[in-house]
Amino acid sequence: FNVWGSIAPSTNFNNGTTLEVINIDGLDFEVGNQAKQKSGIGFRGGGNIGYNLRLKRDISLIVSAGTNVVQYDGVQFDQTALNQTALLRYRQPKFSIAVGAVSTQGWYGADEFVWTVGPQAIISYLVTPKAQFYTQLKHVWTRYEIADYRDGWSSTATTQLKYAFDDSTLLFAKAGIGRTETQRDHLDNWNGSAGAGFYHELPWGLTGFAEADVHYSISDGNYPLLGEQREQTRATGRMSVTKRDFYWRGLAPQLEYTYTRNFSNDSLSRYDAHGLALTVTRAF
Repeated sequence: FNVWGSIAPSTNFNNGTTLEVINIDGLDFEVGNQAKQKSGIGFRGGGNIGYNLRLKRDISLIVSAGTNVVQYDGVQFDQTALNQTALLRYRQPKFSIAVGAVSTQGWYGADEFVWTVGPQAIISYLVTPKAQFYTQLKHVWTRYEIADYRDGWSSTATTQLKYAFDDSTLLFAKAGIGRTETQRDHLDNWNGSAGAGFYHELPWGLTGFAEADVHYSISDGNYPLLGEQREQTRATGRMSVTKRDFYWRGLAPQLEYTYTRNFSNDSLSRYDAHGLALTVTRAF
């Protein structure tokens, strides 16, 4: 069981545009305030709890639940999410297979509520004593309370390879592919991602972590007012430093920097954002 909280200043917490006016078919339109870039200092926090019940020597039941809260200036940007997972895992010395279900409930802004549920499978395989391979398969159905035209389903398949040089240095690479279908062709899309990162224990009790990933998506139908399929490529880089031998009242501090850049043929979807988070975690 753990809880965490962070102070998180951001130059663009709503992924908004810097444009004041956009041109559509030769006509100029003013960008609404909701879509404009907004900066500020926000709060993020949450907690996680899990339990592993051994049913037999090689079989166990794993249940977990968590919550995540995001608050920035104005209730329209607040987010609250709950998640639950239940998995039945079969484990051997070199591999494990876990199958079960996952569910989430999310509140976005003042009104919208989103619910997802579906099956999940996780497979891990120890390739060598230093290299481990993971695969996750997930399919969920999504329901919106207000924007019900977004109701539908999504499927994802992700893989990750971890390689440990020693106890203090870990490298990993990951990739994924996904499919989302809704009630609108322009929201249906194929998407894929790839990334890499490393973890390294530094001198003076510091731990460094760095990660970079790219996510690409393309819609099935022409996007409204764009007249063509919308393509997006989002690049994200993050770095964090933790003082692993420092605790204050049981709290472990971490400083993280994140940069995101979104490229798109839709001018309203182009943005970049710098984020900083000072996070403290308490494990019980």
